[in-house]
Amino acid sequence: MSDERHCGAAGRRGYAPGSIGADPALCGRIDDALRQAAAACRRRHPQDDPAIAAALLKRDFAIPPGRPWTALRDWPAWRAREVLNYLESLRSRG
Repeated sequence: MSDERHCGAAGRRGYAPGSIGADPALCGRIDDALRQAAAACRRRHPQDDPAIAAALLKRDFAIPPGRPWTALRDWPAWRAREVLNYLESLRSRG
């Protein structure tokens, strides 16, 4: 399932006000944190799937199969800190 919305987009196809996706800065921080966590995983475990960080994020935050990890952009903005802390932990343990 593809999510064609963009962070900060408003209107019919955009994100709800107060969601992670409605704040481009939060989206950017989460995207960067995921990239860093993925890079750390690849450095420590080069044999693993390059998408392992996103897969772990989906599993640990109970994002249903068939939904992209970006589904978390529909969540309330107050949950961004939880996601960022998780990704920092994932990056540090690789």
